[in-house]
Amino acid sequence: MMIKEALRLWEEKTGKKPAESAEVKLNGMFPSIEKMDSALNQLVCCQASDLTAPQAVGSVRPSLVEPRAGAA
Repeated sequence: MMIKEALRLWEEKTGKKPAESAEVKLNGMFPSIEKMDSALNQLVCCQASDLTAPQAVGSVRPSLVEPRAGAA
């Protein structure tokens, strides 16, 4: 699964929009996240995200992702 699909499932489960949430936890997803993609860029309000993937286990903060256009 890619991040885009994981965010869709997270939104269905929580009823919250990832782009408007301060915290997004994607750990314990099944099937597991296998590939990071540009969908992380939609987390414009996110201050902390948590994910578990076979290749990378840990926390990813939006500040570590490519800067978003118009972000201050």
